[in-house]
Amino acid sequence: MSGGFQRVNPRAVISALMGFRERGASVLSYILTKQEGKPVPPSEIQKALNISPSNLSHSGRSLEQLGLIKRSIDGYTPNIGVVVDVLLSVVLDLVRRVEELEKAIEGK
Repeated sequence: MSGGFQRVNPRAVISALMGFRERGASVLSYILTKQEGKPVPPSEIQKALNISPSNLSHSGRSLEQLGLIKRSIDGYTPNIGVVVDVLLSVVLDLVRRVEELEKAIEGK
């Protein structure tokens, strides 16, 4: 197997996503919903979201640096494994926090 498993830091990804303006989150959402086994062309994203090529390029670069998408000359493809990893980490963190709150309430 070439290359090693490189896990992303879910907190860093969530923090970065929270720092995005609506545009970055919209780009990721569009790519996730429109991807059907092939890259989503930049022109399609630009038209659907009414954003400029430079805005899409900036958002795409940021999403790629986070590991959430892959860019190619054909377009953008979501990195589903990373997206699922981040979501699972968030859910597990929320479960842990709820359990801690329940214990604190029971202790009172």
